[in-house]
Amino acid sequence: MIGDFVNICPRAAMAGHTEIGRKAYLGIGCTIIDDIRVGAETIVGAGAVVIRDIPDHAVVAGVPAKAIR
Repeated sequence: MIGDFVNICPRAAMAGHTEIGRKAYLGIGCTIIDDIRVGAETIVGAGAVVIRDIPDHAVVAGVPAKAIR
């Protein structure tokens, strides 16, 4: 499920049962594994691998993705 006004950059990969919150930004080449919730107004950095749920208004990056702000 993808919320309103989400920006999905090229080569972003999302597995099934993934929920992307409103106004989220998924950076180029990021990967989100199965059954993950990405919160509203969240930024996922380029190339990040998301293996845990991300709360609203977070900025994550890295492999695995960790909060940087």
